[in-house]
Amino acid sequence: MSFQRLPEAFAGESRLRELQRQGLWLWQVQQALSEILPPEWCAQLSVGRFEGGQLTVMSPSALVVAKLKQMTPTLIAELGRRGFAVTAIRWRVRPELVQTLAQRPQAPAHAPRGLSQAAIAALTELRAQLPADDPLAQSLTAWLRRATENAPAASPQSQRDEPLEQKKQ
Repeated sequence: MSFQRLPEAFAGESRLRELQRQGLWLWQVQQALSEILPPEWCAQLSVGRFEGGQLTVMSPSALVVAKLKQMTPTLIAELGRRGFAVTAIRWRVRPELVQTLAQRPQAPAHAPRGLSQAAIAALTELRAQLPADDPLAQSLTAWLRRATENAPAASPQSQRDEPLEQKKQ
């Protein structure tokens, strides 16, 4: 066990507190970005550091960085609105982050939603009004066939889309 003088021990503790404060702030910025940006982009971002108002954000994808560079003014404004004093964002492409980011939990995949019964009825009615040789009628016929073949049992989404008159009956 090593002993330190009291002032040295407290000095080390204040440095640790400062690191903890900075880490928490960066984590909060990362969370804010995940609320602002689409999930597929957030999964490829890592907040790096913050110095002098400049936030460094890294991604293994040059494509994501290129798209986000165009959104920089909007992101700075939105982060400012949320209480983060970011005046600039420095975007870095870091291919070595692929493995690190792959270890993050992925956003749940959304199940594809089918058409509601009301939507199928409306599209069937539209198809009936069109001439049989019309390309739109042919496309609607094929699309409705696929939609009805793959239609799940009445889901909460399809029930929500039905008109109130049908629900009351």
